[in-house]
Amino acid sequence: MFLSFVYATYCECPSGEYTVPNTKTSIDEKEFSNCKELTRVIIPNSVKTIGNNAFLRCTNLISISIPEGLTKIGEWAFAYCSNLTSISIPDSVTDLYLAAFYECTNLMSVQISISANFDYISEITFAYCPNLTDITIPNKVTIICDKAFYHCESLTSITIPHGCLFILVASFAFCTSLTSITIPSTIVTIHGIAFESCSSLTSITIPDSVTSIGSWTFKNCKSLTSISIPSKVTKIEEETFSNCIRLESIIIPDGVTEIGAEAFNNCTKLRIISLPSQIRILDRSVFSHCTSLKTISIPDKISIIPSGLFYECTSLTTVSYPNNITAINGLAFSYCSSLTDISIPNTVQFIGYSAFSNCKSIKSISIPNGVPGIYAWTFDSCYSLISVSIPNSVTVISLEAFKRCYNLTTISIPNSVTSIGQGAFNDCRKITTLSIPNIPIIIDDTFNGCSSLSSISISEGITKILQGAFSGCTSLTSITIPSSVTVIGNWAFYGCRNLSSITIFARNNITIIDNRAFANCNVHELVLMNDGFPILNNQYLYQSVKKIIFDMTNSNPSRRLLEGSILPSLSNFTNLSYVEIKSINGFSIPDLFLSTTNVSIIVTQNGISIDENAFSDAKITNFTYFRNSILQDNFLKNSLSCDEVIALDTYPSDKLGGLPITKRVAQPILANPTPETPVTPESETPNPTPETPNPAPETPMTPESEIPNPTNISTPNDSEVNNNQNNKRGPSVGKTMGIVYGSVFGAGICIAIIMIAFKIKISGWSDSSSSSSSAYESSGSGVYV
Repeated sequence: MFLSFVYATYCECPSGEYTVPNTKTSIDEKEFSNCKELTRVIIPNSVKTIGNNAFLRCTNLISISIPEGLTKIGEWAFAYCSNLTSISIPDSVTDLYLAAFYECTNLMSVQISISANFDYISEITFAYCPNLTDITIPNKVTIICDKAFYHCESLTSITIPHGCLFILVASFAFCTSLTSITIPSTIVTIHGIAFESCSSLTSITIPDSVTSIGSWTFKNCKSLTSISIPSKVTKIEEETFSNCIRLESIIIPDGVTEIGAEAFNNCTKLRIISLPSQIRILDRSVFSHCTSLKTISIPDKISIIPSGLFYECTSLTTVSYPNNITAINGLAFSYCSSLTDISIPNTVQFIGYSAFSNCKSIKSISIPNGVPGIYAWTFDSCYSLISVSIPNSVTVISLEAFKRCYNLTTISIPNSVTSIGQGAFNDCRKITTLSIPNIPIIIDDTFNGCSSLSSISISEGITKILQGAFSGCTSLTSITIPSSVTVIGNWAFYGCRNLSSITIFARNNITIIDNRAFANCNVHELVLMNDGFPILNNQYLYQSVKKIIFDMTNSNPSRRLLEGSILPSLSNFTNLSYVEIKSINGFSIPDLFLSTTNVSIIVTQNGISIDENAFSDAKITNFTYFRNSILQDNFLKNSLSCDEVIALDTYPSDKLGGLPITKRVAQPILANPTPETPVTPESETPNPTPETPNPAPETPMTPESEIPNPTNISTPNDSEVNNNQNNKRGPSVGKTMGIVYGSVFGAGICIAIIMIAFKIKISGWSDSSSSSSSAYESSGSGVYV
């Protein structure tokens, strides 16, 4: 019998209409739970309580009759009864527990007497009853608990009774059809999310009794046009009115001292707002995306402009703030595209990332002294910005700080700056000149796209120029690479199509010059001021370079012992038309040095060594030597061709490089003359005709030996030649150069004839020796060339 009772009570599910026996005083926990065939239930007056989960998931239950005298409806009692359409709760009920009618999706009407005796509506009691249109809250209710009417999307109006004290978290959230709500003057606290996403709510009056409004309370109330905040409220919490897209005005009472993060975020119709003077704290993004806000005044007690405070306030034209501001945090004015002028107080010590990014109308800005850095994206996409004043306190300019400032023409980077971030000035199309301070590295894309930049000064101390640093600087015509540079990265000067001249002071410790560093450039001239030879291995320069100048007066000669003493071959530069050797500081010119046609070569360094096959694969238009030391070997004779050989008037031979000199010129005035080899003092100059007791018989001179052997004659430098002329030393010094050379050649011929004659007719050599010596001296002792 006991087992049968248990089965009948807990296991048998009635179907259709069922009447609870009048002998029962309660419906037990889970008694009819999941009875899916049950459609109607009649509960007799004898029943005083309905237990937890009693009718849970009776999905076909259409109606239920709850008798007068019932005092308790337990937790989840009718939850998920998805076909239940109406319910009447008698006045005798004193306890309506958690989730009693949770997700009764077809429940449209709940009849509750205004004089019902329960004093609170529990958590999620009617949550997710999307078709509930009407409900009365009894007068005795003092608390509406969390999510009591959450997602009741069809509920259009509600009256909260006088005497209610608290509206708890999300009580009416997502009641999307709710157009009006009456809040009594007894309410003290409206908790967070209470009316979130009540998207049809157009107005609401909050009584003066309210002292606290929680976070997100009116978030996404997209039809709310105005609201008045009670005078006792001291703080507007986080996102309280966020995304109230039709809110046009709001009155904030004088007692408010703090406004939380995103409190008015995306209130796109909010045009005017007055902040009371007592506000001490504005949190992040309070007015972000308020696209209609035009003007605002920051109270005097605010010392920090928080992150994103006016982010994307696209209509904002005027902001006034006190002179005690110490920081403007990240994104504070970002995307304020109508803001034309902003004055940053001198008290500001910090400006955060993206603080003014996309302020497309700002024309000028002065950064106060004391700001230590300009951080990432601070002025990115300030299209109208023309000038920026950067103080000496700034040591860092960070990632893309001035990127896309298309009209920026004037900017001075102080020497205090030790770091410039990637893309810091990327696409600043109107900057024309720039001096880069002594920073260790020019990072990727720092000046990429600065298409008007025609002049840059790269300071000594910079060691690396990285990827794309000056890519697309199409107005850049020349650059000077300082000696400190060891790396020039990929695409560093890519697309600088007007770059025609590179002067490189870098030494041979420059370890990397990427092959594409100068791709799509039009470099015509290389000037090597040091032994930074790796640039000569850059393939993108082989076809474009037409002129190479060696002026290596600053190179370290001691390196030759370790690195070899020859210059690298220029044979890959097949379009070379001009090579100038001003100074190679002890290096020599190797074989197969050139492989080009129609090249002019000018040498202004004294006494260099040129391999006899240096030009064996070159056609030389002209070879010019502006010094007096004899250049040995047949380096010109062994070239493919040499149309013209040019030497100084004072060059002491009629041949140069094995070919006859075709043209003589006076000593040119050189911009940076290379000092010649020091001359042996006159007192130490060996006699051109060594005095020997029994000199060997002379032989007739051949055409190539018609001047004294240069190995026996000390060759002075040009200054000594000039000094000799000024002091009129020797009988021929006052003559013209033509007379000097005539005398030299005449003396040589006379000596030859006399010596031949004496050899035939005179047997003693002492007289002939004396005659020869006298004849030579008569032509001018110690001829200087």
